[in-house]
Amino acid sequence: MTSETEFWTWWQGALGLFGVAALSLWLTRSRLGVSGCVETAIDGPARCDDTQPAKDRSAAVLLLAGLVLGGFLAGGGSVAATPDPAWTRQFDSIASAIAAAVGGGALVGFGTRLSGGCTSGHGLVGCALLSPRSLVATGAFFGTAIGVSLLLSRHGGLS
Repeated sequence: MTSETEFWTWWQGALGLFGVAALSLWLTRSRLGVSGCVETAIDGPARCDDTQPAKDRSAAVLLLAGLVLGGFLAGGGSVAATPDPAWTRQFDSIASAIAAAVGGGALVGFGTRLSGGCTSGHGLVGCALLSPRSLVATGAFFGTAIGVSLLLSRHGGLS
């Protein structure tokens, strides 16, 4: 018996993201940014500049837990025990697939520090506020993703 997971529609996801961003702004009086929340959860409160209040560690931990729980619920309440076969087909073993995922995650972390924010901070909140820095950063994020995807598909990296 096969059961198919029902995912949220695009507009349900958009409303959910808006809700998280608005709730974060209302509760913490600062813009939503997942990379900033991770940093605050690990290192504790920090004041980035004089225009934003210091973030609270407990609020950051709760927000991150809520994002994980929300993703779990939005995905139909299931967790994949193994990597997606479409992903692992690209590698010699599951270990190399996991190493590539960890390496990719490290590169994303480096990029978020370099650009002063992540796709949630720049793409959701910064672009909504028409921040020039966020518009450029988001264009770079998505332009790079499109370019890498086209390059990989052209050279047999994706099937």
